[in-house]
Amino acid sequence: AQIDFGLEGRERRFRADYFKVGVDVLMRPNSDNESCSQPPDAKHALSWSFGVCLPASCSSAELQNLLLSDTVSANPVCSLERTGDAMD
Repeated sequence: AQIDFGLEGRERRFRADYFKVGVDVLMRPNSDNESCSQPPDAKHALSWSFGVCLPASCSSAELQNLLLSDTVSANPVCSLERTGDAMD
């Protein structure tokens, strides 16, 4: 974990890592077949990325299953990964 510190009054330590989240630049839901993709002739990026701090106990695969599932509506998240995670 990149972030690891104790909190006063708690036995368990706070551990977190930085994750890179990619979202559709037009904020289209990832269920839209045209979201999260880059046409070969595109002049501008169709997604952008930013970093977030999330619990270190979560893997990239677990978070992707949560955020990219069919049950999440109007979700513009295209990808989510932690550096060093193996993605199958």
